[in-house]
Amino acid sequence: MEEEKNNMEARIILYNQHYGFLENPTNFSFDRHPHRLIIKNYALRNKDRKIYENYLNDFFPNEAAQELANFDSEITHVVALSNKDVSIWLVENHVKLLQSDINETDKDAIFKVLHIADGENPDAYLEEEGGFILKNISPLKIVDLPFRVWLNKSSAYAKNVRP
Repeated sequence: MEEEKNNMEARIILYNQHYGFLENPTNFSFDRHPHRLIIKNYALRNKDRKIYENYLNDFFPNEAAQELANFDSEITHVVALSNKDVSIWLVENHVKLLQSDINETDKDAIFKVLHIADGENPDAYLEEEGGFILKNISPLKIVDLPFRVWLNKSSAYAKNVRP
């Protein structure tokens, strides 16, 4: 757990160098605030609601109640899967588009399914360039990652998703 907290702190420093959110926190909306997303990522993977609750109460008190309700519904759906298991799950659920909470190549990134309408081209939503957070990617990008993959299987994000 201590190593995980050290990883989170290192990630905060690295992402702050790119985004400058510690110096300019008001430049970011609640939904796209890198610091919040890093803390939430840690809290979901480690099932540590308290650290996220404390962060929200300190920095986003107006959003805390609703966001903690969202967190509580998400936390039971976040799982780490092997490459084989994630590949099977993606195929079985006809996943066409994913979004990473933090950099998609980070071993701690949590991916959620984004639903797109039948017949719609997922390539229109892909982001090849850009920052580290909330990046839309093809499911093919995660099947060969050299580590287990964190997936948010919450049905809040996808239609007809199997647990």
